[in-house]
Amino acid sequence: LGFENLYNEELISSTKPFLTDPQLVLSVHSPVIFSIKDASGQETGIFTPPASAQTDFLYIKEEIDRSSVHYGGDGKYIVLPKSGNYTVSLKGTGSGTFDFIIENMNGAVVKNFDNLPVATTTLATLTVNNGSTTDMKLDIDGDGTVDATVKDKLSRKDAILFCKKEIGL
Repeated sequence: LGFENLYNEELISSTKPFLTDPQLVLSVHSPVIFSIKDASGQETGIFTPPASAQTDFLYIKEEIDRSSVHYGGDGKYIVLPKSGNYTVSLKGTGSGTFDFIIENMNGAVVKNFDNLPVATTTLATLTVNNGSTTDMKLDIDGDGTVDATVKDKLSRKDAILFCKKEIGL
């Protein structure tokens, strides 16, 4: 069955593996799901099902070559090649705040969006081009209008705007 050579293979090595294709790790920690679309329209991420599915279960797609999705606790992670042009979409699934972090596989942080407000209506987008990122466009109430453009933290003015939208002022 091909197992006869299994015991001759070295399964543990003292040599650190070398990544020939640098990878990015994108993560979100909070009540948010996210997905990534590459220039050819391939998607990787965590998605809500269409209304016709009649279920609330989230599902995972891994269409982008050499990408993967990992999920644990409130952390959601997508690993993908650093070389590429991507559109990142985030969708709120609850109320609170979220952190969105983009880092190199070695742990060096590329961009950290910290402590941003989120509601079930919140949508956000940004682009990642060969490891460089744009500012995040945040649509707090999901009406299709960008309410804030965020470099890394929400300005005081935009935080007040979010609070007013949440309580209906």
